Amino acid sequence: MDIDEQVINQNSKEAEFDIPSSHDILSTDRATILPSVDDSSCSIVFNGKHLQQLTSEDVIGSQFETLTDAENFYSNYSKVMGFSIRKNDIRYNNDGQTNVRRWVCNREGERAKKYVERKDRIREPRAVTRVKCPAAFRVKMNKKVGTWVVNQFIPKHSHELAMNYDIKFLRSHRSVKDCDMAQATAMKTVGIKTSQIMDFLVNQAGGYDNVGFTLEDLYNSLDVERRSMMLETDSESALAYLKGKADIDPNFFCKYTVDEENRLSNLFWADSIARLDYHHFGDVLAFDSTYKTNEYGKPLVMLVGVNNHYATCFFGCALLVDETIETYMWVLETFLSAMNNKKPISVVTDGDRAMRKAIKTVIPEARHRLCVWHLQRNAQSNVRNKPNFIKVFTKCIFEFLTPKEFDKLWWNMVEKEGLQNNDWVNKIYTKRHRWAETFLRGHFFADMRTTQRCEGMNAYMNRFLQQKLKLQEFVRQVDRALSHTRYKELEQAFKTKHSSSLMSTHLESLEKHAESIYIRNLFFMVRDQIRKEAQFMVSTCVTVLDRQVYQLTKFGQADKRWTVVYYPKDQNFECKCMEFQSSGIPCCHLFCVLKSLHLSEIPNSLFNRRWSKDAKVVECPPKSLDDQSRDILKMIRYGSLSTEFNEICYYASMTDAGYLKLKGLITQLKSEMLELSGNFDEKRGRWSSEKRNAAIIKDPLNVKTKGAPSARFNKGVNLKKCGHCKLPGHNRRKCPVLNEVGKEGDEKRKNITAYEVSSNASFDINLENEPADKNVVEEKLQEEDDFFCR
Repeated sequence: MDIDEQVINQNSKEAEFDIPSSHDILSTDRATILPSVDDSSCSIVFNGKHLQQLTSEDVIGSQFETLTDAENFYSNYSKVMGFSIRKNDIRYNNDGQTNVRRWVCNREGERAKKYVERKDRIREPRAVTRVKCPAAFRVKMNKKVGTWVVNQFIPKHSHELAMNYDIKFLRSHRSVKDCDMAQATAMKTVGIKTSQIMDFLVNQAGGYDNVGFTLEDLYNSLDVERRSMMLETDSESALAYLKGKADIDPNFFCKYTVDEENRLSNLFWADSIARLDYHHFGDVLAFDSTYKTNEYGKPLVMLVGVNNHYATCFFGCALLVDETIETYMWVLETFLSAMNNKKPISVVTDGDRAMRKAIKTVIPEARHRLCVWHLQRNAQSNVRNKPNFIKVFTKCIFEFLTPKEFDKLWWNMVEKEGLQNNDWVNKIYTKRHRWAETFLRGHFFADMRTTQRCEGMNAYMNRFLQQKLKLQEFVRQVDRALSHTRYKELEQAFKTKHSSSLMSTHLESLEKHAESIYIRNLFFMVRDQIRKEAQFMVSTCVTVLDRQVYQLTKFGQADKRWTVVYYPKDQNFECKCMEFQSSGIPCCHLFCVLKSLHLSEIPNSLFNRRWSKDAKVVECPPKSLDDQSRDILKMIRYGSLSTEFNEICYYASMTDAGYLKLKGLITQLKSEMLELSGNFDEKRGRWSSEKRNAAIIKDPLNVKTKGAPSARFNKGVNLKKCGHCKLPGHNRRKCPVLNEVGKEGDEKRKNITAYEVSSNASFDINLENEPADKNVVEEKLQEEDDFFCR
């Protein structure tokens, strides 16, 4: 009878079905399965006796062909009896080969007296598990016949043995199998929590008794898996991954810097798709910093833009050592170097002073716009209890007024609200050219007024970038997130190419032409302008030299006028609202003139190619490292086979015959696949790279960012404290109290001064480089450009 078969019901003559368990006892050459006299599911016999009935005389003198067979026997014996084993003693011969091997009960020996008699404990000591259990099993190599002979077998125990239902908690009988590890790793990669993975595996195995390990075991195994991917340092592992991407992607760009201690400082990278996107849509650039994405607290800067689908596209990614002007200058200079020195015409950021200074220095030609959302929020915090100010300020931001109308509206509001001496109001007025629609209208910003796309990208990334990610995990998760966004872009392109929208406006010919040239999302925006055109009419048309000047009025607003200038020679149009220059979309006023000219198509002069269907044509998107990597390839194979086997197992589980047949086939296939794999024992996920001549790049230190602190930091920096003296700046190993003996130690503890504590704290968190000190200096300068309250 096969070792895997189990008798489910002893009272029945034949088992109706058989359920495999991860606790199935491995067979040995001398063991067979016999019906058990008790309620256990199976019973192994050795030399004609059940394992539960073995004595020293039955085992001593027995021979095993290999050391593994001997270990398997004692492991099976301990499992049936209800105790855990561990390796105890090993001896070698003159050739360095194992000569003697001994295993003991896990509860053998006793805890050292120095740990038992210790009286300066802070934490509760671990529970005692060693109770001098004498159980042991030892084998010795017989050189004459080449087998392992048992020369010691002690079955006696000094403690109570575990019951059948407690075996799953015994340490030596718990292990995460490679197949479970592969499934858990695949689930962990897509962001599933370890506890949820455990619940899934338990449900899949049919209960905790069959899963074969505990939640703690799974946590430890996944941690070992993660550590196995590490090279000498976390930074080296991350750079090795990026180097691998560069080997596959010829247009991949990566640049990094190190500090005086050879620690990783700044890191920037952009793949070929990002560089291609910038080539097509790099006219507008937006970037902002986000925090809590990695273990070192390094600020993450995502440089993004708007593609032809009116969606956020990724241009590059940077991890920074700090948020100073010099660091942001390095980011922009490196970014332009990666993009063949193509500079954007417009930049949108928040009010960070370091960002503004860096933009002004590196790309002074670009028109810099401040995020209006940050402006409104700062207006509410700097001008309190003035609802009329907020209302007028919002109108100044968004409405297109003439400079005279803007000044009149602003100063009337300032005088009415009594804000003549408000510093923030006066400073924000001096910077009106960076936020007021009056002065920014006509400059192309792709309809971006805020850093919302950056915030949206950061929020999207948070689904993949959990807190305290290692760098090598971080760069891989960024790739995973980008693959999702690019998949959505391809999906939008497919829908646009293989479907069309229904015509629903009164200018069907213009609408149909717009649908044929614009991408879907942009077509909807153009269609809204065509619908608005119905409210306008041409009041006058005057020909002046080579141009025609149209005056438009709107239904219900007869006192207002809109002017459109048309140049018949080259079919150019100019609207005073400058919507087309700002967003690249023809406004409703232009459509009104097109209707009066009886044009059935949108002229080329009113068509911005960046919004077209063929603005970016990629016949075959380049494959990233994830598609080529050997490790990911194994994961893809595993996932494909798992999907097929899930379907097979579903149908086989419906009938007894199907179940038994599939089980037999699986047993056969398992041995064949094991033979094909050649006992492959390579460390999973280990990144290989050439040895570098330079020194190993060390991991960066933790960075103190400018981001708003969490509630637990409001009362000061939360420093780690010593577990003995409860003072910050050191741990128990370096505690000055524990290093002294007797009264000297007690006296030293009483005399530790606040100066020593603060000194230790500054050493741990490096207060010299804390941004707060620089901010104090900057506030004293009272520069005209420093108006934004963070």
